[in-house]
Amino acid sequence: PPGADTYLHHVREVGYHTCHVGKSHLHSHRAGHHLDEAKPFMHELGWNQVFETTGPHATVRTDSIMTDHWRQIGCLDTFRDDYPRRAEVGPTAATWPSPMPEGETLDDFVGRTAVDYLLGYDWELPLLLFVGFGGPHEPWDPPADWAERYDPARMDSPKAITEPGSWVPEPAAAHQRALQNDRLGITPKINGRIRALYYAKISHIDWWIGRILDALLERGQIDNTAIIFWSDHGEMLCDKGRLYKSVFYEGSVRVPLIIRPPGYRHAGSVSDSLV
Repeated sequence: PPGADTYLHHVREVGYHTCHVGKSHLHSHRAGHHLDEAKPFMHELGWNQVFETTGPHATVRTDSIMTDHWRQIGCLDTFRDDYPRRAEVGPTAATWPSPMPEGETLDDFVGRTAVDYLLGYDWELPLLLFVGFGGPHEPWDPPADWAERYDPARMDSPKAITEPGSWVPEPAAAHQRALQNDRLGITPKINGRIRALYYAKISHIDWWIGRILDALLERGQIDNTAIIFWSDHGEMLCDKGRLYKSVFYEGSVRVPLIIRPPGYRHAGSVSDSLV
């Protein structure tokens, strides 16, 4: 909430400059509004600079610096026309790559903005940079040049397709039923196609993370930088006949947390603790 004591205030007190790039999930993305309207709130939370974007769902109805860019180069309608088509046919049929021009998907915009920021930063102050990619996330729409990198016929089969049992409470079960309409009808072919496209989205973001690390290396900052990699949720990805999140199966909640402190201390350590 406004006025909250956040970790950003504490790192700024010891001399850091803070910058947010990408999706935040820190406030509502209201239809018909622009995310720049939330900049005062983001500054109050402790961000010095904000380059905020929406995730795939909100991009249909909410503007940001990303939609400003797409509008300028003439491809905003390409995204906003494609998304409702996917919703109309449903998640098991909407398995085609992004129609966006090369280098112009949501994750391309976030990755490129982060790289450009690092290459242009003056480093007079130490930097805390948060990069929030919108993916990997449904819809299953990797860039066209990435979409064929995985063979649907070679994808793993989903874990046992069974009903979860009474331990899944409402409203989580109701939310899943509403999303999936209780008729997903996942077949091996559908599973393979969805997984192949989702893996392509992961690989595309991995490529951008590599570009971000390359930018740190180019600026001579890679050995001085703590790198923390995590995600807010997973994806059921057809396991147990489900898609999306909202249930406490591993596919939904077991997500990576990778920390590489400066100096590579404790390299290779692995913890199975609940975080």
